[in-house]
Amino acid sequence: MDYSAIKNQKVVRLARKLLAKRPFLVLLQALLITAAIGLALISLNSKHQSFSLHGARPGLLALGFSVYFIFYLAFALHWAYALFMSDQTFSRAQLLSFFASQPYKYLPSSAFSMSARSIYAKKLGSKIINTAKAQVRENLSLALSGGLLILAVKVNVVLAIVAALILGLATFGLARLKHHQKLLRYLPLIGLSATAWLISAFAFWLIVRGVGVSVDYSQALYLNTITFLASIAAVFVPAGIGVREAILFSQNLGVVPVLTWRICTILVDVISGVVAIFIIHKKK
Repeated sequence: MDYSAIKNQKVVRLARKLLAKRPFLVLLQALLITAAIGLALISLNSKHQSFSLHGARPGLLALGFSVYFIFYLAFALHWAYALFMSDQTFSRAQLLSFFASQPYKYLPSSAFSMSARSIYAKKLGSKIINTAKAQVRENLSLALSGGLLILAVKVNVVLAIVAALILGLATFGLARLKHHQKLLRYLPLIGLSATAWLISAFAFWLIVRGVGVSVDYSQALYLNTITFLASIAAVFVPAGIGVREAILFSQNLGVVPVLTWRICTILVDVISGVVAIFIIHKKK
């Protein structure tokens, strides 16, 4: 979503007001609300199923949790590169703005996390307009790379490779035709997002296998990518809560892997977010 198209709406003004005055209170409220909604949805869907980690493999779960942190680092680098395309004064400290904004997506609109990203990036020296452009590029890149991976898994790998080649050649052609070499920077951006998707799918595969559910990597790649993209598209749903779960349940994935995966994502959001916010405030 283009930030410039929504910046004058009430929800963004409210987001800025809340973020400026009581950030940690807002985080706590958002997480509690999300947890309550999530547990309610899962309990409604589970019927007679109970949540139990009996037979789980702690080693795989710990590894999956660690790999998910690596995925977030890849996503942060992806964000940093998208920002670099707009802001040549970019510093590595801007990685923190990505992590710091993650807990705010548990508020009832992506405008909150977008506003948080812009606010923290500004504190670290970037301009609001540059962060807005970067977020548009970021989402476009995620959609393109995610779409190609889904095409490869669910339709045909060769077709996905052909589509990727066409995309690359079109980018080169436009850059040459319009003498706009900056267009070529989109190719490594899409490559970064594709790499991040692959890492995230590996984390998802480890978590699901860690609770004793058999799933192959290609299926994990499809499920993880499609649920993330769906949650991004669900603008007014906090952190895609319920959206991801509905898709996973529709694929006959049980309560235990779905809930364990959600807990993993929330923990990474909170831990990385709180640490990043603390570091940013210490830099002031």
